Amino acid sequence: MSGYANPHILAETSWLDANRGDAPVRIVDARWPMPREGREAYLKEHIPGAVYLDVTSDLADPTSAKGDE
Repeated sequence: MSGYANPHILAETSWLDANRGDAPVRIVDARWPMPREGREAYLKEHIPGAVYLDVTSDLADPTSAKGDE
């Protein structure tokens, strides 16, 4: 993952496949665009065991101005 500013926080696909059943490993699907298209895509196809995270409702500040999401 050369060129990425923080490669230590990402996992290679081979590592993820080998470790996805381990208790401390949590796979989060936070794809964009949100919210409808992301959830629909997640339900259609995602990494087994992954949970869905809606950036707009789960992470964004609800008091922020529209368009600042």
